[in-house]
Amino acid sequence: MRLLREYVRELLTEAAKDVEDLESKDLYIAIARDKFIKIFYSNKFGYEQYSDDGSSVSGHIIVFKSNAAGCEGSWEVMYASAQPPGWGPLLYDVAMEVATMEGSGLMSDRSSVSRDARRVWDYYNDNRPDVTKRQLDKLPDSGIPGPQLTPDRNYDDCDQDVSADDKTPRTWYDSSSSKTFKKRPATINALKDAGRLIEL
Repeated sequence: MRLLREYVRELLTEAAKDVEDLESKDLYIAIARDKFIKIFYSNKFGYEQYSDDGSSVSGHIIVFKSNAAGCEGSWEVMYASAQPPGWGPLLYDVAMEVATMEGSGLMSDRSSVSRDARRVWDYYNDNRPDVTKRQLDKLPDSGIPGPQLTPDRNYDDCDQDVSADDKTPRTWYDSSSSKTFKKRPATINALKDAGRLIEL
C-alpha cells in the first residue's frame, strides 16, 4: 500500500501542469466572480475551453464560501473537473489561493469527494510545503466515533461525514478532507507575470 501511495504521488508530481504548459498550449486561466467563484481554462478572450473527447485541455473548479456554520470560515469546493490528466492541480492551486485571499482557506466538498479529488487533497496534505493546513473539528453530537478535538471552541466545528467515509486513514481527523488549506498567491502572481490570468 505504501508503494502504491508513493507511485501515485510520483505520478501527480510529474503530471501536474504549470504556467509554462499554459503558454505552450496558448491557454489562460480565467477567474469569474459571482455568487460562486469559477476558475477555468480559457482562450485569450475569456471563453471557457471545452473538450468532449479529451483531446484538448478543458476544466474548471467552482468554489464558494461555505454555508456550514464554523469550518473556520473556509471556502468549499462545489465541483471540479479537468482533462486530460494532469490539468486539475493547477486549477486547485488557483482556487486555494483565491479562497485564502478572500476567506480563510479551502476545504473539500462537504457532501462527497471523488477518488481523484481525494488524491489531490492527500497530495496537498502530505507533500506540499508551500501549503498550510489547519485541522477542523467535527460537529458535536455528529455520531462520528471519537472525541471532539477542540470542545472549548465552535468556530472550527465542521461537517466531517466525508472524512469519516474516507477508508484510508484510521480516524476521521487523519483524512485530508478534515482540514482546511491555505496558500500564498504564488501561482496567481506567476499567471499575472506571464499574462495568462483573466479576471472577469
